[in-house]
Amino acid sequence: MIVSVLPPGDPGFFRSFLLPETADALAAGEPVTALTLSDDATGVGAVAGHPEDGRFQISSLYVAPDYHREGCFLERLLG
Repeated sequence: MIVSVLPPGDPGFFRSFLLPETADALAAGEPVTALTLSDDATGVGAVAGHPEDGRFQISSLYVAPDYHREGCFLERLLG
């Protein structure tokens, strides 16, 4: 599994993995941090959020159906 950071700007392929308002905020250059998880050339999931009151607020979390129950997504992503 490969963890990547989506840079500010158009999220491209991973747009469909993010909630529309989160993808739009990322595209607009707002302070959104988005991490993606992929397996070879297959997108597996994404998590995105922003700082809020000294904490990280998750605004979007998605795991592809084929990867449900494959273990803890966040553990793989942040592990």
